[in-house]
Amino acid sequence: MKTPVTDSTGGEGSAFVERLLAKGHEVRAMARKTSDVSHPRTTRAEIVFGDITECDILPPIVKGLDIVFHCAAKVTPG
Repeated sequence: MKTPVTDSTGGEGSAFVERLLAKGHEVRAMARKTSDVSHPRTTRAEIVFGDITECDILPPIVKGLDIVFHCAAKVTPG
């Protein structure tokens, strides 16, 4: 299976990336340009940069893939 994982640099997203890769899946690790991608770089995941709030960048990222694991969230105080 080929899949992108949003927020691949966060705790939940990076765990998904590792688990999917361990099961033999091809992973496209999605991260914002400002994110620390040092952890995804230690894996076999393909790193792609983008922000889920920018709708125009999403179609090329998900094209030809089977499923999306959406681990990103907007968290604000209160």
